[in-house]
Amino acid sequence: MTPEGSRRPGFFWVVSDIVMNENTEWWQEFFTRAWGEIQAQGYPVEQTGKEVDFLVSALALGRMDQVLDVACGIGQHSIELARRGYDATGIDFNRSALDIAARSAFDAGVQPRFVELDMRQLEAHESYDAAFSYWTSFGYFSDEKNLDVASRIAAALKPGGRLLIDTLVTESLFPVFRQRHWAWADQARAVRMLQECTWEPMDGRVETAHSSLRVYSYRELHALLATAGFCSFRGLVTGTDEPFGLGSARLSLVAQKADG
Repeated sequence: MTPEGSRRPGFFWVVSDIVMNENTEWWQEFFTRAWGEIQAQGYPVEQTGKEVDFLVSALALGRMDQVLDVACGIGQHSIELARRGYDATGIDFNRSALDIAARSAFDAGVQPRFVELDMRQLEAHESYDAAFSYWTSFGYFSDEKNLDVASRIAAALKPGGRLLIDTLVTESLFPVFRQRHWAWADQARAVRMLQECTWEPMDGRVETAHSSLRVYSYRELHALLATAGFCSFRGLVTGTDEPFGLGSARLSLVAQKADG
C-alpha cells in the first residue's frame, strides 16, 4: 500500500503494516519525538561524505552495487550513495523520516528507494551486494530478535555479500562509561543532551530514560553474525582503516556472507 501524498516522481514506496502494541516501544517514541526533531534538521554534508567514503571502502563497493541501508533515518547515506552511482535502498519504520529522505533525494536529483519497513519484517532473497547499519541501529531487541534481524539481512544479501554494523560494544563503552553525562546530539548546532544511564549486567543492556540497547562484546556480536550465516570478519574503528581495539570509540564490524 502507498500512503496518499507520499509518492514523488522517481521514487517507489512500499509501506508495511506495522502492528503497534498497546505500549509503544522505546525506539518508536525516541525516533519520532526528541531525536526525530534533531534528525529533521539534517546532517553536515561534509560529515555524510566522509561516512560514505568509509562505507564504500570498508564494504569494498563496486560500481552499481545494490546496497541496503538498514534503519536509514532521513536517508543521508543512501542519497549520497545514489549520487555516487550506487543502487541504494533505505528501510526504516519512521514515515516522517522517510518523507524527509524522499524530499532530500528529489532536491538532490537522485533516486534511491526508501521503504517504510520495520527491520524485523525484512523479506528479501539475495537482492543486495552489501548492507550496512550505521549509528548504533542494531541491538534494539532481544537476543533472539537481533539474531533474526541479522539472519534476515543475510538472506537479503547475494552469496559473498558484505555487511557492516557500526555500533558500541563493551570494549568501547566500558572504559568511558558514566551514569550521568552530557553528550553532543548535534555539535554543529551546539545541541547537547543529558544522558543518565544504567548498566544491566544480567541481560547486557544499557538503559536510559528513553532507550534500551543491547550492548554486545566484540566476541558476542561476532558469534551472533556467524550464527546468522556470516564469515570472514574484520573489525575497524568506525570511520577509519584502523583495527578495532580496547578503548576504540566505535566498532564497525564487517562480515561477509558465505558463498553458498
